[in-house]
Amino acid sequence: MRPLNLVIMSTILGSCAGKDDAPATDSDTDTDTDTDTDTDTDTDTDTDTDTDTDTDTDTNPNAFHFTWQSTDFPADHDGVLVQVAVLPDGNPIIAGAGDGAVDAQGDVTIDLGEILQPGLNYVVDFYADLNADGRCRGSEDEVWRLELNSVQADVVIDFPYGNNFDAAGCAPF
Repeated sequence: MRPLNLVIMSTILGSCAGKDDAPATDSDTDTDTDTDTDTDTDTDTDTDTDTDTDTDTDTNPNAFHFTWQSTDFPADHDGVLVQVAVLPDGNPIIAGAGDGAVDAQGDVTIDLGEILQPGLNYVVDFYADLNADGRCRGSEDEVWRLELNSVQADVVIDFPYGNNFDAAGCAPF
């Protein structure tokens, strides 16, 4: 009897010591059943980067274009960065934002594209970053706020430089 026990023991130990996914076999003639209950899963070893080929821009075809410009900043503002943010009135989510540097002639144009939805009111906040720290500071920078009511067409704001500063224009920055 002992040799039979050794064969059985050898078969049990052999199947435990082998690969999990190897079929159960031994030297006798009966049908062996694989009782392996492992749940091995294959892992993705693909190292390439998938690229999104979606080319739409998810814009509203009824949206209106927004451009902010000024042609009369003082000469000492040459190179100063102007930042503009447009927000739906009463909504803290920025519809569009951008910046541009004042050139030697005092001109700057910032085009934000089709960001305005028909019939909505908007707040336009902007500032000249005089201290060049990238942050809007009402006490150190020149800050303005304008309102657009019930937008019905493309908007071009031709801002006449002036000292009608409004620190509330720092809100989105």
